[in-house]
Formats: sequence, structure tokens, C-alpha cells
Amino acid sequence: MSVHGDGAVRRAGAALRGAGAALRGAGAALRGAAAGASLLATVAGAAPAGCAAPAGAAAEEPVEASLAPYVLEELPSDVPNRTFIDFEGKVQLLGWSLEPEGPLAPGSRAKLTMWWRCSADLPEPFALFTHVLAADGSRVMHLDDTGPLRARQGDGPQALGPGRWRPGRVYVDTQELQVPRDLATTDLTFAVGVWRYFALPGKDGQRDVRGLRLAVLSGPSDAQNRALVARARTTWQPPAPR
Repeated sequence: MSVHGDGAVRRAGAALRGAGAALRGAGAALRGAAAGASLLATVAGAAPAGCAAPAGAAAEEPVEASLAPYVLEELPSDVPNRTFIDFEGKVQLLGWSLEPEGPLAPGSRAKLTMWWRCSADLPEPFALFTHVLAADGSRVMHLDDTGPLRARQGDGPQALGPGRWRPGRVYVDTQELQVPRDLATTDLTFAVGVWRYFALPGKDGQRDVRGLRLAVLSGPSDAQNRALVARARTTWQPPAPR
């Protein structure tokens, strides 16, 4: 082959190598553009940090503004009477207060506050109940639907009962009451719990409401799965024997 032929071959090889490099550069550019587009699509479709729910998790139901002050992230440090009463590992009563602290007179007013923590999701029919017991254990009154968390609209569920609680949150349950004017006991005990109710057709078109209570696993309670919390003396005195 002539010298001129060798030069032509070398120039053709160099041109081919240059074309290959150009093609490799174009391919890299295309891959970079595709990666960038994918990243932009991911960012555009993602929720802000801290707001995205885990895959498969149900969105948390918003709480009405009027009830928001009764939902806390943790138990306040100034709860006066701390306790731990566990209801089947699902709900725990962490503390309570009763005002006034002195003896309660017939017809006077009092305020019971309880701090509950939720540990597991419960169905909507679960609700709170409060029984006020006399010294002999008989029921003086019940406060099942008394207080902001427990208010009902007709036959509906409690406004923010255990069926709407979220695990990890603390719920402030306040109840105001008037001591019966015909009170005839030397002390009152407040017994509380969590129950699941259901209604059956009753006589004369009335509903027969029945329920099943969560069992108390630890803490002061009675045989009826009621946690025994506040106990208050009263000013009532039994009549003197004749």
C-alpha cells in the first residue's frame, strides 16, 4: 500500500473513533436528562417532609377546633394524681384531679378531670363511662356523656370518644357535675371505664342498649371492670339514732 493509502486509513480510523466518542457523550447526556426528569417527577409528587403517611397507613382524621385543646402529645408534668390503670393494653388512665378537694356538700358543684392515653386503634362504638358510687357501692349518678369529649348528637357516638383516638396521644377528659341535693352518703367514689355498646330492639319501640367493657389489667379497680379513681368525702351526716 502506498504512503498516501496509509495516511487515508489512519485519518478514517481517527474519524471513526471521534464519532464513537461523540455517540458515547450523547448517550451519557440522554441518561443524565432521564435521571433528572425522574428526580423532578419524584419531588413533584412527594409530600413535604414530616407530612407523608407510611404506605398503607390511614390518614389521621382531623379533630374539630373546639376539641383540639383536649388532645396532647404527652402527659403534662403538673397532673396532681398520677396513676396507671391499663384497659387491655389499648387505653391507659394516667392521672386525675377533683375540684374542690374538700368535702362535697349536697347541691354543690365539682369538676373531675382525667388524662387518658391511647395505645391502639379502637372501633367507633367504644365510649367512656363514669359512675358515681355511694359508700355502700350503689350508684348515685352516672356521667357517661358529660364533658366535651363525651357529648353526643342524638344517638351518635361521643364527640371524641376512644373510637376516634390516635395511638400515642393523651386526651384530657373533663366532667363537671352537681352533687345531688338528696345525697345520703358519707363519701363518693368515681368509677370509670371504656365500653363498647350496641343497641337491640326493645319493647314499645325503645332501644335496649347493651355493652361490653374493656377489662382492667392493672391498677385499682372493681369486679365490674371499673377503674376506681377519685374518692371524696361529703358533708352529709347520717341522722342521730333515736
